[in-house]
Amino acid sequence: FPLGAGEIEADVTLFRKDEAIPKEHQVRPRPLDKPQRTAAARRLLDAMLPQVRASNYFHYEAIAILARIDPAAALAEVGKAKSAKTRAKALATLGEIEDALAEAETVESGYSRSFAKFAILDHHEDPDQAREVLAETLLDAQLIPRPDRRAVVIANVAERFARLGDEQRAEEILRGHLDQALALSTKEWPGYARASFAERLSPFD
Repeated sequence: FPLGAGEIEADVTLFRKDEAIPKEHQVRPRPLDKPQRTAAARRLLDAMLPQVRASNYFHYEAIAILARIDPAAALAEVGKAKSAKTRAKALATLGEIEDALAEAETVESGYSRSFAKFAILDHHEDPDQAREVLAETLLDAQLIPRPDRRAVVIANVAERFARLGDEQRAEEILRGHLDQALALSTKEWPGYARASFAERLSPFD
């Protein structure tokens, strides 16, 4: 506990690691009701957001939490995101699926664009449109220049078709790209990609 100038002195009691701390020496947080917890979370987010806007990952995480507290404020924060992928994922979290898909199309990298769409599908409830998005993503994957990244995207597309109950299509996709996966090295990132592909293939073969 930091003490400012003129404040009372504090006694410090040390305990061994294996020694139980008596209740009178335990610091117990003050119980808060839901409105108080929400207000505390909002204060933390307001202080955090300016610091995390430089990080696509942490900015999205903060927006996703803010969306549970204040969707309007979260939507306004989306406009401050530097990355189209971050904006797409955040819009999907807010339930703005069509806007999220439109934003995902502006992501330049085929690999990143694919994972933006995967994130959107995590919030998607229309299986027919999900199938359309996956079919588009499979076509996009063919344009990914790195074969290891291409294999990871194709494996994820197949897995998501299987989740929708389209096991036959998932298996066809995997078998149709198996030779490409087998051509990858077993080391470093290509090795990860190959293992990822194998994991998705394992329910079928």
